[in-house]
Amino acid sequence: MSKTVYCNCKAGCKTKHCVCLKNNEACDDNCGCTNCMNPLNGIGVKITIPNDVKKEVVKIVDRFNKKQLKAYSSTYHPRFSDNFLCLDRADYGKPPSPICCLKYTGEMNNWEFAIFKYSLMCYDPDECWFPGEEYVDGTIEGALKAGMKAYHL
Repeated sequence: MSKTVYCNCKAGCKTKHCVCLKNNEACDDNCGCTNCMNPLNGIGVKITIPNDVKKEVVKIVDRFNKKQLKAYSSTYHPRFSDNFLCLDRADYGKPPSPICCLKYTGEMNNWEFAIFKYSLMCYDPDECWFPGEEYVDGTIEGALKAGMKAYHL
């Protein structure tokens, strides 16, 4: 199969904003990308969440729970796996349910966001039409706010 698109990414070809990745193609020498980390190239570097970042995330979630959820019987619970942070929420004494998942990019204020879609029972990083999407800004706080609006109490 021959290559059909060529990107010009400046952010490393790690997201679906990269036309090559969106079309399930590896980048090649004809692309104008910078610092390419397209996982289809086979050279992508897996980033894990450092322990100090995990501790900061827990502080941010605890602060949000105390400030924004103090009037509700709800709390967010961070769950870490490799380079992913899943934010689950327990409402009114029920077990935590998935709300959204963030992928660590190596920067504290540049997480990739995926909302949980109960209709498909999976996280969808391409879904951008949901209540609260205006809060998605790459931050933990933005993800927590988006989850509150998408799955209101």
